[in-house]
Amino acid sequence: MSEKNIGTIMIIGLGLIGSSLARALMAKKATASVIGVDASKQSVKLAVEMGVVDEGTTSLSKFLDVADIVVLATPVKSYQRILEQIAPHVKDGTIITDVGSVKLSVIDAAKQTLSAEQRKLFVPAHPIAGTERSGVEAGFATLFKGKKLILCPAEDTDKKAVKRVEQMWKKTGATLEYMDAEAHDKVYAKVSHLVQLLSTAYAATLFSIPKTTLTEIHENCDANFLSFLRLAGSPSVMWRDVYLVNRTYISEATEQFLSQIRTYSAALRAKNDAQLKSEISASARRRADYNDVLGRKKEGKASHYKELKAYGRAMMASLPLLIASGLMAQVEKKEYPFASGAGFDGFTRNLLFSSADLVDSVAEHSTTTLTALEGFVEQLTILLACIRRGESEQLEKILEGTRTRYYEFIEKD
Repeated sequence: MSEKNIGTIMIIGLGLIGSSLARALMAKKATASVIGVDASKQSVKLAVEMGVVDEGTTSLSKFLDVADIVVLATPVKSYQRILEQIAPHVKDGTIITDVGSVKLSVIDAAKQTLSAEQRKLFVPAHPIAGTERSGVEAGFATLFKGKKLILCPAEDTDKKAVKRVEQMWKKTGATLEYMDAEAHDKVYAKVSHLVQLLSTAYAATLFSIPKTTLTEIHENCDANFLSFLRLAGSPSVMWRDVYLVNRTYISEATEQFLSQIRTYSAALRAKNDAQLKSEISASARRRADYNDVLGRKKEGKASHYKELKAYGRAMMASLPLLIASGLMAQVEKKEYPFASGAGFDGFTRNLLFSSADLVDSVAEHSTTTLTALEGFVEQLTILLACIRRGESEQLEKILEGTRTRYYEFIEKD
């Protein structure tokens, strides 16, 4: 097959990532055809009408006899069921790949469902790109341009299959990197999955405060705050699955984070201003170093929330600063390149502008800051307990409830 044409691509799942991949390939005229598959008839209809795909269907088996590459772009816990259904029908030589942000569970699903020959053509992948939006309409062709694409093939994976998947992703503008699957899951538990979890825990805390304070915060929203809060609007089912299948490493990362937060709590109770300033300043230096390592400029300016009352200021300024500081304290320099996504960048960007005024305010308003911090820890602990116990329905309920409140908050007049 020519370098220009990578064959017929079937994308199963037409959400943000799946539809963006389809758009990128269609824009580059890189394929013989792009086929979209989704459980939602409306999503399939919309994708075809918008020209996102050449053809669409809700049937997993309809076009498998012509698909050269099948891409799984659904929530990761659905992979095993999908692989079980497509394995008997894919034609010889069809490559199967995915876009999931967890790799060990995906590889395990492939081992359980694919034949030995099919497993050699299975290429696990993870694009480090996304937004909090979901659905066919949310996709765009340039989503992956300049973004990292991680490949985690096994030692016996067919080299030609890997080359074809490389070729496909290069057409989107992504830059490729290889990782061991276990190393991938461990590092992304810290620099991606934990960040998402912290954002949800913070949002759950925010939306439980008195309405008057929440209104006050809404009226003072700015780019820094919205960048910190943004991930709370991410798809709940997708993240429910990620948390559950990568629970071991996520639990480990969360415990490390909570250990740092306990240090902050103790300093606040003891009114140890010097220690607080030292801890936050250390994280701020790490965040500046992160920018240097990734070659990024310091963009934006510091937020000033002096007009807010004490608790509003604690919730909007002090608490996000402490959470970002606690996260940054856990990430090692060698891990900075893996934290290159917009989620981590936006969640920790307030550390770049942690002016003396803001750091002093954390210590000055120690009582209200401690109250806010304790509320956040309570929400995070609830989420972590659900993850550890594998409480899928309860976890999704919390994630979806917080997501709904997030959109009500940002779309409020």
